[in-house]
Amino acid sequence: MHSNSTIAAVACFARNLAIYGSIQLLIIISTLDCAMADSLTTGEPQNAVIRADIDNGTILFSVSPEAFERVFVVQMNGIGRTLYSFRKRNDEIQLSQPVLRNTFGHRYPVAARHFPQVRRNAFPVVISSFEIQGERDGWVTFDATRLFRGEVQGFPSLSPLVKSDADELHELGASEFSEGIEVWGIQVYENSDRAEYESTPQYGGSRLDVKMHWTIRFLDEELLAPRALDPRVGFGSANEARIRTPFGNLDPIRRWRLEKREPGLQSSEPREPIVVYLSAEIPDIWRPWIRDGILAWNKAFERIGLENAIVVEGEPTDDPTFYLESGRYNVVEWLPPRRSEVTLASVSMPVGGGITSSYDLRSGEILNARIPISWPADLFLIYFAVACGPALGDGLGTKDIVERIAPYYLSSLVAHEFGHALGLRDGNFGEGVYLSANLRDEEWLKEHGFSPSVMTYSRCNYAAQPEDQIDAAYLVPRVGPADIHQIEWGYASFPEAHTADAEKSALEAILAKQNERPWLRFASLEGDKGPGTFNNAIDVKDVVEGSRLGLKNVYRSLSRLEREVEHSVFTDAEAVLLYYASLDVWATIVEHATSVIGGVEIFNRGIHNPGDVIIPVDLDRARASVDFVLDTLVQADDRLTLPVLDRRIGPKHGRDFREVLKAQMITSLLDPCRLNRLAEFEEASLAGGFLSEYLDDIVKTFFPEVAERKGDIPEQNQALRKVILEKLDSIVKGEGAQYLSDGRISYWRPAIPGRGEVATEAVKSLVRGKREHLCSHIAKHAARTRSDVSRGHFLQLKDLCQ
Repeated sequence: MHSNSTIAAVACFARNLAIYGSIQLLIIISTLDCAMADSLTTGEPQNAVIRADIDNGTILFSVSPEAFERVFVVQMNGIGRTLYSFRKRNDEIQLSQPVLRNTFGHRYPVAARHFPQVRRNAFPVVISSFEIQGERDGWVTFDATRLFRGEVQGFPSLSPLVKSDADELHELGASEFSEGIEVWGIQVYENSDRAEYESTPQYGGSRLDVKMHWTIRFLDEELLAPRALDPRVGFGSANEARIRTPFGNLDPIRRWRLEKREPGLQSSEPREPIVVYLSAEIPDIWRPWIRDGILAWNKAFERIGLENAIVVEGEPTDDPTFYLESGRYNVVEWLPPRRSEVTLASVSMPVGGGITSSYDLRSGEILNARIPISWPADLFLIYFAVACGPALGDGLGTKDIVERIAPYYLSSLVAHEFGHALGLRDGNFGEGVYLSANLRDEEWLKEHGFSPSVMTYSRCNYAAQPEDQIDAAYLVPRVGPADIHQIEWGYASFPEAHTADAEKSALEAILAKQNERPWLRFASLEGDKGPGTFNNAIDVKDVVEGSRLGLKNVYRSLSRLEREVEHSVFTDAEAVLLYYASLDVWATIVEHATSVIGGVEIFNRGIHNPGDVIIPVDLDRARASVDFVLDTLVQADDRLTLPVLDRRIGPKHGRDFREVLKAQMITSLLDPCRLNRLAEFEEASLAGGFLSEYLDDIVKTFFPEVAERKGDIPEQNQALRKVILEKLDSIVKGEGAQYLSDGRISYWRPAIPGRGEVATEAVKSLVRGKREHLCSHIAKHAARTRSDVSRGHFLQLKDLCQ
């Protein structure tokens, strides 16, 4: 054996440098147990293919003959996807990147994401060479130190992110396991961003000691049989169209290698279940809820005959050979909130702030996942308290509601993030298919949930009312029927399917269920089906009733907040945050009602007749939605004002934000894409005259002088009147309208090039006539106004009409 390593003083430094996605957050999680410092030694693993030896700051690798040309992945701090292999050529060892060529000799196209020397060569390239220092029994030894100092471009390292004031790694250590090795060390970095982190103690100094951990893991030479990506289901792509697979042009989904035990063992448990470790730092109070959120997915696997597919265990802190940073393990990490104060600009990070996973690009096999958790997630809990808190019953304060729902919400959000760990994407699962009555029926909710999938962005069941007496567990998203359907499609095995065509037929049979049960359908958040963020599960036939119920809860919550402000339950900063969140929830629910104006119902034709059937939403429902939304906007200031808060902090904050939200509603109602869609319906004789009536309704609601002899206009509507006129003008000029917040729009939209959509000539012509008619009334009534406020307002409108 070449190495049994120790890490001595490293035990007192930060355990992990967590780097999540593109945001590259530097978060020190916790400290290691100093008592472990002298105990990190392991017995020689059986069937080792690579070994490491630490010799006075030098990292020596010894590679077995069996390891050459085999593909491995390098995971830094637990995550990595880029593939490598070692090749022996004459007197040197070459580190190559076989992403461009797999073991079958297939050549991949080179993408921009590859580092420069790969982009210059459309064939497998050597990214570094090492001189052989010794050879014995076929094992070859070389100095690999520069791989871990960031000196080899294309090998994962932290050094590009921060400036180092040291040339060497300190406190080096290494260990081996049967299919790879692990290397770690401490490096000292100059904190060049000290000012940015001066309020955070661990970043306050000029020196940052970082533990970096690498796992070199050789992959199974027998690839997992890939399952082709299908847009009708919500699995993520393994390759995202960047490389080809060994299987031709097949784009595989990301999934685990979950296989049943060999026949004859009389067991439906998988040969190797997904084992998830909970970090020791997770407080005991939250551990059961996190565990429940993860294990909720077992019921989906049970439907396909896999029992106990997922196992949850605590971090084995008494095992000196267990490294939480290792790429060999699936870990739920505990991240304390970055800032504890509650202000408008700073709230705690939500659950899952950067879930990451490693997978084999060639087959889509998921290798491991890391889920960071920060709790409490203030904004999520505030959303619940406003939209759904009243359903818990009368007499509860906001803090009581948050305390009661927090465990369920944590479990729900962990389930959502673990859905990503299983390969599922965010999406619109069964959007717009449940009735409001369903969401007020606890028996229905037990079976179907208030939203069909925990992978949607539906925050909570806002249709439930206090008199419905719904248990808190059924007011938050849960693993639902759409999730079970997705797991069946992605993980079910078909022993009887001996050919690719037979498996395809079996998968199509699963997808056929979407025709019978529309809540199983998936649509991407992107593309031509509409963003749908904050998506709404309420059926288009019932969307106005659902929004009406939701607004009742918002108004109840505002009354509760007013009482709490009056009794100083919250600081001014907390009260403002709660008030702003209430207004935002109000706007979201109103937007749900607008989704049927120009909206469509989409139906899949089925297996033998691919493509969607697109049917415009019934015009009577669209008219009801227009009336509801406009009436809600007219009443907004009366229903949303909190006098006691205005007295404490002044009325400007609330008034300004209300104006922004109302402008956002108008921007949505007058979006050219919506108008174009309504015009298309008219061309198809599906909506005769509706578009003209729709524009008239908007104008007459906020410009009453068009319909009646009226000279003075309420001041509270004057800002919105200017917004409407500006939007009409931009449509006529052919400017692309952009949403103030794209996240709320959920009606069906065609693909939009660029950042905005321009109205068609037919729509521009119609809007031009409406605008000219409106401007003529503005000029006429400007002379009739009696107040100085109204006179100044009309002069501004006349300028906009020029």
